[in-house]
Amino acid sequence: MKSFHIKPGLIISLSIGCIFSLRLLIPLRRILPLHNPNRLRETGLDDILLTIFTITLFAFCCWLIHQYIVQTRFSIRIFNNKWVKGIAGILLGILVSHVVERISQLYMHNLSVNSDAPAARKLFFLTLRGFFIGGFQFFMVYYIAALKEAEQARLEIERLKQENLQTRLNLLKQQISPHFLFNSLSTLRTIATDNNTKQYIMQLSNVYRYLLNYNDNNVATVKDELAFTRSYLYILHERYEDALQVNIAIPDAVLPKHLPPLALQILVENAIKHNVVSADEPLRIHIYSKSADLLTVENNLQPKLSIEENTGKGLQNISDRYQLLAGKNIDIQQNGNKFIVQLPLLPS
Repeated sequence: MKSFHIKPGLIISLSIGCIFSLRLLIPLRRILPLHNPNRLRETGLDDILLTIFTITLFAFCCWLIHQYIVQTRFSIRIFNNKWVKGIAGILLGILVSHVVERISQLYMHNLSVNSDAPAARKLFFLTLRGFFIGGFQFFMVYYIAALKEAEQARLEIERLKQENLQTRLNLLKQQISPHFLFNSLSTLRTIATDNNTKQYIMQLSNVYRYLLNYNDNNVATVKDELAFTRSYLYILHERYEDALQVNIAIPDAVLPKHLPPLALQILVENAIKHNVVSADEPLRIHIYSKSADLLTVENNLQPKLSIEENTGKGLQNISDRYQLLAGKNIDIQQNGNKFIVQLPLLPS
């Protein structure tokens, strides 16, 4: 729900009403010759309060209208220009001035503009009042909105600074362990005698090499991502064997395209985390591309009985990176017994 800042609007509007009511107490016939000279002597507390109420009502109506104009994003682009909004706000202020004055004359016999004044002069001063008060109210609303926007921008910058600092600290913490493990795996592959063991260690080394390198890159080619994914799947197959069946069908034309690093690994891991993977109920994952702009990861749905809490962090991570890199969204579908995620491919 949009905030219309009701409290400050009432305070400002009441202040305007009090200021305008002073003309009933101070003889301003030379400046504003609207008054009947005899009427000054007849002005009482009821007249002053009624004038304060009428002007306050008019000013507060302008406040609410301006809040709506400033905060709303219109479908027609030109109406979102600040100058167009300002002109529209002032014109509406003039209109409200006439409407409120008409209502006050019909139902309250208000003194805001003397009913004895000529019609042309009365129209002029109602318009002038609407112009100045409406314009002032629009300026106040626009100024408050600008301050709020600037504060939100400042808070967002501070949040990004904190996140960047935390990320850099985490990278420094994680840098030592993966390098040590990668070197240890290289040594272990050298001393291993069994071919299957050597192959497993080699694939595990490929996984860690990719993990070490991706920290310096915002995007990876589909070719590199698939190579990493195949090494990751090799390790998973050693654990799940035929319970995990993965089919990859990516045309060569798509290989030079880009996507966020580890996007495929996160989707594969997500499928295994939330579905049964067994010889009786194998998990089938299909990675394919039917167009040059999309890469699809699809798996059959067979949810675990005691499923872990689904935080959605993996999918949200991928979605956030696409937004930052290209302003695009990933498409997530649950179609019958299939779970499908479509990743936009970024240009080479």
